[in-house]
Amino acid sequence: MKADSLRKEFNVISVEEMVTVNGEDKILICEFCHQPVRYEIAMEVKGQITYAWLCGECPKSKAIMSAPTGGGRMLKNYLKAGYPALCVLTQEPHRAEQVLPCEGWKFYIWDCLRGIKEAGTTRIMEEIRDPVEAVNWLGQFQDTILMAHNLHLFLEVPEVIQAIQNGIPRWKATGSALVMISPVIQMRAGSGDLFPYPGPGASQRRRTVYPPD
Repeated sequence: MKADSLRKEFNVISVEEMVTVNGEDKILICEFCHQPVRYEIAMEVKGQITYAWLCGECPKSKAIMSAPTGGGRMLKNYLKAGYPALCVLTQEPHRAEQVLPCEGWKFYIWDCLRGIKEAGTTRIMEEIRDPVEAVNWLGQFQDTILMAHNLHLFLEVPEVIQAIQNGIPRWKATGSALVMISPVIQMRAGSGDLFPYPGPGASQRRRTVYPPD
């Protein structure tokens, strides 16, 4: 398949540079040319999410990576389906802020130092640094998405888990959602019901979602 035709087959969701740890990534090879891997990408192919390892140098790798990312389109599909809580696993949180917002919802961003700000701006809306207060804040609005950075670090706190559980029915009713942006997913026993793992696959970096009814 030619590179330009290949590009039309994929909706690229994200591109992440591989991090070599003790040389382990050197054993991975490109899906197309069998050169050492430099990038991992998430793609939507005929409605299914799949992952691929690319060198970034061969024509087919370049063709796929040059396609505009569609992370916002994929998130929009989840939101339209009524998912009230999702987790986006990424090593590039600031890139996630840029590619995930989509039409139809108001997007805000929270972290434990700055509080809540409007997506795409530096304007602080609320100086809420406590994760429980941030989760509860989302329940006041309709069609609103709160992207929470590193919320996984607080999932050992019972009050945070309870706030999410309490919020889910409200978010479902108002078309809102909590999006946890994290480099890893760390769950205490029982919290997987909030952000269940979608199943096995080639990559450990994948999206985790709380399903609608």
